[in-house]
Amino acid sequence: MLNRSKKDFHLPKHYRNLTLMKVLITGGDGMLGSNLVRILIGQNYDVSVFIHPSSKSTTLDGLNITKYYGCILQKDTIDKAVPGHDIIIHAAAATDVWPARSEKVRRINIEGTENIIASALENKIKRFIYIGSGWLWMQ
Repeated sequence: MLNRSKKDFHLPKHYRNLTLMKVLITGGDGMLGSNLVRILIGQNYDVSVFIHPSSKSTTLDGLNITKYYGCILQKDTIDKAVPGHDIIIHAAAATDVWPARSEKVRRINIEGTENIIASALENKIKRFIYIGSGWLWMQ
């Protein structure tokens, strides 16, 4: 898989003045999110990630991306990351299956998603892609 930075990616002359689509990926340091980051970089998207401040995010080391730190339960931190993006891919989730019906997991997966959606609507994001988790089946 290609892992070129935007400055190393050579576009034909007629494409050089096009504005890159700006994508924000929540949970960009997870297994799914970090692979999406690499795929989108390889397709010449301008990629940002929204990750929890406690994340070590070693899966993102050395990549040409913008990192925003915050918690999806704190809308003010989301509101700092969302403006200026064209697309949001919401891949952040708590995937713990035990204890069943955990309040913490419910808040992250439901209230956190509501916060991301609200910020996307307020900022007139062109496309919102939600990636669910297997947690739903535990409910």
